[in-house]
Amino acid sequence: DKEAVQAILEDRYDELVQQRALKKRASTMPTKRECAVVAVAHGFNISGINYRKNIAKYVGTFEGYLTPEPTNQFDKNAIAIFHNDGHHLGYIPADSTDDIRYLGMKFPIMIYGEIGCDYDGSHRYFHGTVYIKNIRI
Repeated sequence: DKEAVQAILEDRYDELVQQRALKKRASTMPTKRECAVVAVAHGFNISGINYRKNIAKYVGTFEGYLTPEPTNQFDKNAIAIFHNDGHHLGYIPADSTDDIRYLGMKFPIMIYGEIGCDYDGSHRYFHGTVYIKNIRI
């Protein structure tokens, strides 16, 4: 084709072939939204849960909501996790907030989840996972 001939004359044919291969591969790759849906289906860990007060009271299953926290001093993209009673449980991990935003859902986003506790003989460690309710693809 004309573009290939021009690339050969300009000694950039290999570059053109690479660009075309990347473009072809990109057309078969999942979209950011599709990746977000997969991530959401697997749930999100609750970050910062061990820094929250009175978490032991929330061990077990719960319902709650996600809300953005643009005034967070550490991360302007932070998404906070709250129990339905208003207690702050933690945050969506920073590397996962884009997955939630790509879904295009309006905040607050309703969730359900589970909080567990492990004990190593001297310390309690809390962990949890949240899932988005009523997600539509």
